[in-house]
Amino acid sequence: MQKRKRPIALLLLSILTLCVLIFVIFFIPPTYAVELPGVTINVLFFFFPLLFIFLFSLLSFLFRKKSHGIIAGSLLIFYLLLRLGGFTHPLFLLILLALLLILELLFSKEK
Repeated sequence: MQKRKRPIALLLLSILTLCVLIFVIFFIPPTYAVELPGVTINVLFFFFPLLFIFLFSLLSFLFRKKSHGIIAGSLLIFYLLLRLGGFTHPLFLLILLALLLILELLFSKEK
């Protein structure tokens, strides 16, 4: 059985997005909004995709499977969005973990 190589591009992408995330966290306040003609965009609309890209690339690099990176990154993003919406009951975390397990079993059954 041949060992899979870890793609170095994923590691570089995770380092780059981590640097951008650190900049966003330390230098941009959470209430900041970008105003375009007719549209106001909150900084959270930039934060969550950056966090997902960072988690996806780092976890895909560590686990050597892109599906694991997508599932784990999505789990954390959904959990943070639930917390942001005020859904802080521990049952929501258990539901998300059960969904993670079901998706993992689904993806492992395909092969």
